[in-house]
Amino acid sequence: MRLGELNAMEAPEAARALRGCADVERWVAALLVRRPYADRRTLLDTAHLLATWSDAELDHALADPPASASAAPARPRPPPPASRPV
Repeated sequence: MRLGELNAMEAPEAARALRGCADVERWVAALLVRRPYADRRTLLDTAHLLATWSDAELDHALADPPASASAAPARPRPPPPASRPV
């Protein structure tokens, strides 16, 4: 998903997308009200600053994989750069 798509989504759809990152309702709600994000760095910095989760929220977020993880296949990662001899 591109940042412009997240910025343009209706709140319920954007919330579902953000819950795919971490299912912490307070965090998702705080990210939603700060839209639109000017760039990826701003979104990531904001997400990091707002990630002041309680133990219960963290346990909940880690209990099950996000719904989006099972809905779509993972993108293949590019191979690591070739290592050079030292």
